[in-house]
Amino acid sequence: MHSLKYLLLPSLMLEAMGLMTIPTFLNRLLLLTRLERLISKLAKLC
Repeated sequence: MHSLKYLLLPSLMLEAMGLMTIPTFLNRLLLLTRLERLISKLAKLC
């Protein structure tokens, strides 16, 4: 849970500074959920 917070915090900070657009932030969220699904699938296979 903590690692997810550390992953999202820099993105929020960048977005606050105006260096990052909302679409890319949403894309990162989607990527994270995809990675979680992939990891859970791999965990089931093991």
